[in-house]
Amino acid sequence: MQTSNTAEAAVTTAFPVADLVGLPADRARSNPDGPCLSWPGGSYNNAEFASAVAATAHAMRSRFRIGYGSVVGVLLCNTRGVIVTMFATWSLGAVLNPIDPALSDEEVGFQLDDSGAVMLVGDTRAEVVADVHSLSFLSVDDDCYRGGAEPLRDLTVRDGDGSLIVYTSAATGPPKGCLLSHSNVSAMVWSLLSGIDFDEGTRSILVLPLFDGHGILAGAVSPLMFGGSVHVLPEFDPTTFWDIVEEERPTYFSAAPTIFSALESGSDPTADTSSLRFVICGDAPMSIDAITRFEAKFDVPILEGYGRSECSAAATFNRNDGTRRLGTVGTALPGITVAIRNPNGQHLPAGETGEVLISGQTVMRGFLGRPEATAETIKDGWLHTGDLGFLDEDGYLTLVECINSAKAVA
Repeated sequence: MQTSNTAEAAVTTAFPVADLVGLPADRARSNPDGPCLSWPGGSYNNAEFASAVAATAHAMRSRFRIGYGSVVGVLLCNTRGVIVTMFATWSLGAVLNPIDPALSDEEVGFQLDDSGAVMLVGDTRAEVVADVHSLSFLSVDDDCYRGGAEPLRDLTVRDGDGSLIVYTSAATGPPKGCLLSHSNVSAMVWSLLSGIDFDEGTRSILVLPLFDGHGILAGAVSPLMFGGSVHVLPEFDPTTFWDIVEEERPTYFSAAPTIFSALESGSDPTADTSSLRFVICGDAPMSIDAITRFEAKFDVPILEGYGRSECSAAATFNRNDGTRRLGTVGTALPGITVAIRNPNGQHLPAGETGEVLISGQTVMRGFLGRPEATAETIKDGWLHTGDLGFLDEDGYLTLVECINSAKAVA
């Protein structure tokens, strides 16, 4: 249903949480030799991925007593270790706190203390940080990440259990931890897969960071949930990126406007980019001129969307089915409702600018340990984003101002 002041999806549902958490074992059972994760210099097939998840979970439980409700921090750049740790953590009923490795040690320490983390996964830097904060430490180079255990089955998970703690930017005050439940994550993945053209042949090159909901859910979990595969790129280099595209044959990737700009301003690619069905622009708005220049040069459509960490990742999206409208961030994803309201709480008609509100199963449980901030942000089931925009008659959202563009666009 769509009215003049809301853009609403008619269906509200999600994958069963057990299907999401049990993804590694399910893939190993249905297609053990199928491709799953790859990275420079290595790869996992489905059986190897499930074995690594299981071995890591066993190590976390037996050595460090990680279990239901434990918070596990991970401090790494984009590596397979983040994805393995995430599914291992979930399988134990624990919660993952992915941390930006670009943060200072003091900022990392704040997140670890604020989230109540009891263990940190990472490299040599993370080991020092863990020691300073008296946390257990698991190296990403530990043998458990090489596998050696039977896939985990018969997992006990509940919809409302914690899944991810993703921190907002500190631009408008101290960062706050968005507590996402398994039902939030499951609903977000379902919405993405229902609103975008994914299939078993989908292959993602993971460019966006794995400490953010967009990188985690749109770049990694969604293609894996649909039977696709992911190539993890530790860092972006515009001089070698198209060579990697030619070699890995992805069907899409997600990136920020700065990355698209770096690619567009470089020399013409000599690689074959025909495997790309589309690319997703995230983290900040991209001008129509910049979009058209990139598309003219590389013959790949750019799809823009909008969302925030507080609603898991994305709320609206321009589809790859011929309905895209440049200058907008698309319509509401399935299961999500977007509305525009004025300061008096009244819905505004199409074309009028007001605050963007979001409702649906993807809206976070709340800010961790901050009930007052949660109450100010989520009112009557609506996430108040603080961002300004307007809807047209067909439900396409145009952003006018974002309070924090680094987190505002999916």
